[in-house]
Amino acid sequence: MTSTPSGRTDSPPVPSRTIAGTRRPRGNSTNSVRPFRKWRNPSRPSIRRCARPNAQDVIQKFQLDADTRRVLLDVRPQDPALRVDADLEKLERVFSNLVASALRHCTAGDEIAIEFSQEAAQVRVQVDDTGSGIPEQELDQIFEPHYRATIARRQGQNSGLELAITRRLLELHDASIEVTSELKRGTTFSFALTAI
Repeated sequence: MTSTPSGRTDSPPVPSRTIAGTRRPRGNSTNSVRPFRKWRNPSRPSIRRCARPNAQDVIQKFQLDADTRRVLLDVRPQDPALRVDADLEKLERVFSNLVASALRHCTAGDEIAIEFSQEAAQVRVQVDDTGSGIPEQELDQIFEPHYRATIARRQGQNSGLELAITRRLLELHDASIEVTSELKRGTTFSFALTAI
């Protein structure tokens, strides 16, 4: 301590300390991250119970686009009394991705349906469409990032990362996705979730 002319004593100044790494500079770096990086390693669901798969809300989101294309959207049954062990937000993203992908392969008069059925301790989910279908030799590639089916490429359509993200989100629920397709007849994606 030092004495001042007025008789007061001043304590020596306390040196300031900076902890490196406690703050990150703000910038636009996050804007340059590709969308798939976020979904390639998403957080494992922490809240895994939802009252019912919310497919009807997803259908409503795509209704205007479907009406413009004259494609019928449906959920069967309309109000399924089913409960699944799942993260609701991630499950809605799965439905959205599959419906968006189906719409790109459909034309006027086609139909897309999300169907639910109870199978013992599981709820089976199918997303069916009556669209253009996917060539058999390409079925094992459609879940790869940035893959686009031949028909989509010919039509200038971009399926993006939707199916790769869908597979990853279902893996977080210990579920796997299957696909069957026939050219000019349509495609079916299916997976099962634990019933509660």
